[in-house]
Amino acid sequence: VLKVDPASDLPVVAFGDSDDVNVGEWVIAVGNPFRLTSTVTAGIVSALSREINISNNQLGIEDFIQTDAAINPGNSGGALVNLRGELVGISTAIATESGSYEGYGFAIPSNLMQRVVQDLIAYGEFRRAYLGITIEEVNAQVARNNGLEAIRGVFVRNVHPNGAAYQAGMRDGDIVVAVDGRSVNARNELQSLVARNRPGETITITVWRNETERTLSVELMGNTEWLGESTSPQEPDDAAREPFAPDAPDDALRELEAWGVGVRDLTRRERSAFSVSDGAYVAYVQGGSPAEEAGLPRDVVLTRVNGEAVPSAEAAIRALTQAQRGSEPYALLQVQRRDGTSAFYEAPVPILP
Repeated sequence: VLKVDPASDLPVVAFGDSDDVNVGEWVIAVGNPFRLTSTVTAGIVSALSREINISNNQLGIEDFIQTDAAINPGNSGGALVNLRGELVGISTAIATESGSYEGYGFAIPSNLMQRVVQDLIAYGEFRRAYLGITIEEVNAQVARNNGLEAIRGVFVRNVHPNGAAYQAGMRDGDIVVAVDGRSVNARNELQSLVARNRPGETITITVWRNETERTLSVELMGNTEWLGESTSPQEPDDAAREPFAPDAPDDALRELEAWGVGVRDLTRRERSAFSVSDGAYVAYVQGGSPAEEAGLPRDVVLTRVNGEAVPSAEAAIRALTQAQRGSEPYALLQVQRRDGTSAFYEAPVPILP
């Protein structure tokens, strides 16, 4: 995510609803293949919700729009738009044996991209929600054994006893057939629909069990709330159940450009995770900045600046600004890590503008 000033003088592309894209619809790819600036190619949408196994992350999401618009090396990151000029995807990959275009290009849907971007701007990180289940594709045998009239849905092999799905009533052997009323027939479709929500938000899941559909209301969790916990069911405490705000205020992330850091106030969940009562969460550290030069990492809590306690993001800004007004060439930053240990970093003080 790039911040551009002044943004008011720049034209911007309108976002389209990638959920409304249909197979056979015309799309246009814009990019810079082979160092050819601003190249435009056209084609149709060949398939939706493609999984092409390019992610090495077991929990990674692959939910690509496939198109036969010519996409080559250099198109990655370029726009895929519909005939109204609305952004519906970001060109990402191709399937090829020669290394160049062979008719199979893939783009990240704009709705999933927007969800990630909103979190990066508001929090400095992507906050992904999880059900806490292990899933498999439904084949003919699974459909027949469960009394399904057709091959549809996603088979739930295992429900983690501490996960959101278990607490909502989902059990091993269920078949998820819809999320918020939208049918799902592949693992990546289910993963993508769930990941568009934040931990703490509630979705409706329709499952097939004992030849009957039933609807579950699921309050989603972050992975740190259930991964690696005990295997006995338990109800999370109030801090663990605190939802993230679905619409973070514009000032949730406070930027200190001179220092090269972004900080924000802590949530109750983070106070528990870091074993602190207050402080400023370090959401990002900019490359080449004084903070990076000092070795300051992200995903820590800034607790003191030059020995002065910083109970909030606003207090951190005041303390760092005060350090810039002083005569000392370095500022001592104390942070708390997730493992409960403290660390100190001596950062060069940037010149006050």
